[in-house]
Amino acid sequence: MVLCVETGEDKVPFIQLGSHQLRLDLEDLDEADKERAAEEIRETPENVEIGLIKLRELVEDLKMSRK
Repeated sequence: MVLCVETGEDKVPFIQLGSHQLRLDLEDLDEADKERAAEEIRETPENVEIGLIKLRELVEDLKMSRK
């Protein structure tokens, strides 16, 4: 499976993983949406930071494995 990080015409970055596309949403959420995200998928600032660190590590590992 090929992983590509790209930027769309709208200047929003996305990750292409095989036939799947993960887009990064740059809009701010209102308080109700933040509460829903925290309750339903445990999306808190702390968990987002941990997820970003893990994603960076995975991308770096992928880069290193291709050398």
